[in-house]
Amino acid sequence: MHRRSFLAGVSALAASISGCLGTGDVSDTGDTYELTVDIEYPRYVVVAWGPSSLSSDSSGGNKQLDEDMRRIGTIPDEIAEVVHTAIDDEYRGDTVPDGLEEYVRDTRFVIGDDVYRVELYEPDYDVVPVEIAVETTDTGFDKVKAAADEENALFESELLNLAEYTFETLMGRVWNEYRPEDAAAFKLSMTNVSDETIEVFGGAPAPFGVLHAETADMEDYERRLVWSETYVGNEHVSVDAYGLGVDALQTVTEMRADETVTETYRVAFPPGEYRVEETVDVSRSDDEDKMYPYTLVIEVSETEA
Repeated sequence: MHRRSFLAGVSALAASISGCLGTGDVSDTGDTYELTVDIEYPRYVVVAWGPSSLSSDSSGGNKQLDEDMRRIGTIPDEIAEVVHTAIDDEYRGDTVPDGLEEYVRDTRFVIGDDVYRVELYEPDYDVVPVEIAVETTDTGFDKVKAAADEENALFESELLNLAEYTFETLMGRVWNEYRPEDAAAFKLSMTNVSDETIEVFGGAPAPFGVLHAETADMEDYERRLVWSETYVGNEHVSVDAYGLGVDALQTVTEMRADETVTETYRVAFPPGEYRVEETVDVSRSDDEDKMYPYTLVIEVSETEA
């Protein structure tokens, strides 16, 4: 997820709420939309670290490659594609190309003057002491929520006359740019399935963080906020002249044996398939941290009203 620090201040806030006071935040087509949400557990996860920079030779001339470095254009295309995906964000899948494990173990990858290390994980869900599940609780909605346009008109307007508004009113209007008026809903739950207390490391708000969904169709790519009321009032989540921001920190949630934590999320997306890729880390007192990656598959279909 993208994280920005909160820049407080009434003047910044006033500059940020143009779309919130305008019209057209919701489109009503008269159709009914249906939500389904499933959860997947990837067999493989590939992540990239870096970049660092190539060093020059002693004369200040051409930059040299160490023995374990390979330029991305010299490796097999299917492996290069996975590496590029890991660098852009993260690769998840049920398969990986033959030879990837050897490359990851022995090679640093070079793109231009940037050097990346890549790691391949095979999560063992049987030994991670948590289970994450999803349940759709309200499948239908009638209005598609327009995405907040943080890059353009939404946050570009003349300053408002602050005397006409209270700070709380301004904040409410900004939050309403993200909050769907009518939406389907699902619950995301995490259960400690061990017989001891564990610690779960994630984003804010704990334990799941702020969720964003990305379209499965990359040719018509869109990234949307999955709404939760837990965002409002959380000290680490904010809205300002730069849009919605989350402090770059890791939260820690202590969970007793058999305890379950549940949050409700609301969706009013246009029809299509969206994916939410998240990971939590789990720690027990007598063991190393365990990775638990999961992917929410959100599908919105259109039916006749």
